[in-house]
Amino acid sequence: MFHVIAVAATAALSIGSLLVINDVDEPFAGAIRIDATEMANTATDLTEDFTAVYGPGRLPCDERGTRT
Repeated sequence: MFHVIAVAATAALSIGSLLVINDVDEPFAGAIRIDATEMANTATDLTEDFTAVYGPGRLPCDERGTRT
């Protein structure tokens, strides 16, 4: 009986993990949904944090994302 419960629990965890991965893979749709502006705000915040620590000369791209 223990083996049946262990297999069922493992299957449930595996299926749940795949469902979470599928939902996170598409950030603008699904149950875990964000707006494009939230993504842009996060990118801006990360850039500001990076430049505060390392300086603006260390960024590999300009403000439009073009490689420098």
